[in-house]
Amino acid sequence: MVAVLLSLFLYFLSVNQPVKTVTLSDTPTVSFKIVAISEPTLSPIPLHGIGQVTRHVSGFVGTIVRVQGYMLASEKTYAIFSDETGGAIGVYDLPVAGLGVEGLNFRQKYILQGQLIYGGLKASNHNKYHLELSTPPQPTK
Repeated sequence: MVAVLLSLFLYFLSVNQPVKTVTLSDTPTVSFKIVAISEPTLSPIPLHGIGQVTRHVSGFVGTIVRVQGYMLASEKTYAIFSDETGGAIGVYDLPVAGLGVEGLNFRQKYILQGQLIYGGLKASNHNKYHLELSTPPQPTK
């Protein structure tokens, strides 16, 4: 029982959005905060344009990046994003795969976060890099 209480206590201490304080009825001297567990949020990683990343890829490959852009095309396992709302898809547009890429709206602007990876995806625009999402795409204006 003590181990369970201790693990609960440590868990609740690790999350930092308090909602209310609860006191356990059988041990009135022990209290802890119950917190709301929310949707994953985008981290404070700097926000870049698609071209900023794809034209200077050596500074981003293998790292977690955060970009904003418009979805121009949707393939079976990935989508292609650009800084532009339309036009021809080129090698500097970014293939994006992973969590939440299916069912996105065309020409909608999204904020995307994930790891920029070399290889592993054969994209129709021949870009050898792609973004593997770590959070679902977030629509933005």
